[in-house]
Amino acid sequence: MPIAYRHFLFFVTKSWEHQKKGAAGSSISRTPPLLQLQGADIIARCEPAGCRFVVGVSREGTENRRKMAKNHKKYRKDKPWDNEEIDHWKVEDWSDEHLPAPLLEESSFATLFPKYREKYLRDTWPVVTKTLEKYGIDCELNLIEGSMTVRTTRKTRDPYVIIKARDMIKLLARRYAYAYS
Repeated sequence: MPIAYRHFLFFVTKSWEHQKKGAAGSSISRTPPLLQLQGADIIARCEPAGCRFVVGVSREGTENRRKMAKNHKKYRKDKPWDNEEIDHWKVEDWSDEHLPAPLLEESSFATLFPKYREKYLRDTWPVVTKTLEKYGIDCELNLIEGSMTVRTTRKTRDPYVIIKARDMIKLLARRYAYAYS
């Protein structure tokens, strides 16, 4: 129950108790007053023992809620993507028809690796190169600088594959095995 309603009901309850303790000759009604807060959908009954919260819900409040729900969809228009026949979570496979021409710019990423990874990378680098060539990605291992570089070529058809190759060389530099990266 919102604080404003609680304070209002507390005030009415205290007034009722104060009138109840009034002079013996005063004409106080024995029936507790029924309170209906303006604009609210809560009805409370104050009794001599105190105020009882939520005796019922007014019809006006229920009608107001229905009216608001009705108006909520008043301006709702069907969107083209609200079609239930479309599976929004399906990941479509990339094919060469999606990008018939080669990429306009070359993208490249480089990652440094620690000295202790040099032997492992030297052993697995032919497999890495062979895997990336399938996707049109050129890769380079520089043992002098301690860096790995991947770049797109004219054969690259999937623009996102360079991001995957970048993530792969980052994992290789951080002690992940080739099979997991």
